[in-house]
Amino acid sequence: FTRVFTRVFTRVFTGVCTGALIETLTGVFTGVLTGEPTGAFTGVLTGLLTGILKGMSTEASEGAKFFLEDLGVKVILNTRVTDFDGEHVHLADDSKIQAQKVIWAAGITGNTLKGLPDGTLTYGNRLKVNRFNQVEGFSNIYALGDIAYMEEANYPKGHPQVAQVAIQQARQLAENLKNKLKGKEYEQFFYRDLGSMATIGRNRAVVDLPRFKFKGFFAWVVWLIVHLFSLIGVKNKIFVFLNWVWNYFTYDQSLRLIIKPEVKKDPKNRTTPKIG
Repeated sequence: FTRVFTRVFTRVFTGVCTGALIETLTGVFTGVLTGEPTGAFTGVLTGLLTGILKGMSTEASEGAKFFLEDLGVKVILNTRVTDFDGEHVHLADDSKIQAQKVIWAAGITGNTLKGLPDGTLTYGNRLKVNRFNQVEGFSNIYALGDIAYMEEANYPKGHPQVAQVAIQQARQLAENLKNKLKGKEYEQFFYRDLGSMATIGRNRAVVDLPRFKFKGFFAWVVWLIVHLFSLIGVKNKIFVFLNWVWNYFTYDQSLRLIIKPEVKKDPKNRTTPKIG
């Protein structure tokens, strides 16, 4: 385990969670893997797009990139990973990155359903739907949320894959189905953007609201508050809050399993491996 991470740790990723991962490696692992220098961990984020945080503002994208680079993450855009040979990550522009460990998280794709024509699918296996969430070519099959690809004037390339889209589409579809029972016409869906947020790591976040945008520590606090109050039940809120406070001051993560071999000598001067 230790040898794997000693030289270069490469995170081949599509989002800003790289920042939190690097913080875990440098803040938690270095306290567990004794003898390993902090500089042994290097993060690299690659992406085919011209910026990160697709669907958010240019200010948010640039802010997230700045925070990642401030954490020591190397951001490589306008290219993609084509291969990994065990020692190097190969990119589409013929460049390569030395790495002994790669964590791959190349976005998400939807599951396909048998019986639906190929023409109903678009990128990421998302289903093309009209403004009533009906799958293209069908009047009795509906799709919403991440799996649905719907175009409207303000979103010519589809809606962002966030929870609010699914929530609002579900409410509109429920109203339309009730209208159908009453013999009324369907109403088109219009997405109301309530804002977007992304956290890059400790004290680092970006927030896009309809009227203004901000980043940094205050944005991070807003992100925490919004996600804390979205939890169900007072008990859950209290336990999560206490866990966050503990993690913030101790740089510790309770949810982990690290197995490290330890060699101990027995009374007969023989070495026996012990897992602890």
